[in-house]
Amino acid sequence: MEATVRKEKWHVDRGIPLALIFAALTQLIVIVWGAASISARTAQLEGGQTQLYLAQKEAALIATAQTERVIRVEEKLNALTVSVSELKTIIQQQQPAAVVKR
Repeated sequence: MEATVRKEKWHVDRGIPLALIFAALTQLIVIVWGAASISARTAQLEGGQTQLYLAQKEAALIATAQTERVIRVEEKLNALTVSVSELKTIIQQQQPAAVVKR
C-alpha cells in the first residue's frame, strides 16, 4: 500500500462554536489590558525612582553643607576654649599669692 499524504489547508467553517470564538477574543482583550496596566505601572515606578534619586542627591548635598558648618563651629569653639584658658591663666597670675581659701 502506498501512503498518500493529503494536503489540506486550515480553514474556519461553521463548525466552530461562537462561544469558543468569544472566549478567545475575551482572553486576547484581557491579555492586552493586563500588558497595558503593567506598562503603565512600570512607567509610574520609574518616575518615582527618578524622583527618589534626585531627592537623595539633594539630601547628600545638604548633609555635606551641614558637615562643613559643624566643622567651622567646632573650630570656633576650640579657639574660644583656648582664649578662655589663656584669660584664666592671666587672671590667676594677677591675683595675690597670699589669698587663703576658707
